Amino acid sequence: MVVSTKTAKNEQRKLAATFFNNIAVGCVLLGLIGPLATGRYGHFLTLEFVYSEGAAWVLAAVLHIIARQQLGQLEE
Repeated sequence: MVVSTKTAKNEQRKLAATFFNNIAVGCVLLGLIGPLATGRYGHFLTLEFVYSEGAAWVLAAVLHIIARQQLGQLEE
């Protein structure tokens, strides 16, 4: 069975997009579950929490955009 170069590159791009998207999901989960895992519920309105939560969401968004760009490079 011979796989064309175009098909192989498309599969590599799909795998890269899946990787970046899964890391983005991990960032979202870390941002949501991380503060709850510390057991300190009173710190949700602190500046440190807002920055860490914002950083997790921004990083997730950037990784998701990278994943979408990888899918945008698929060849017909």
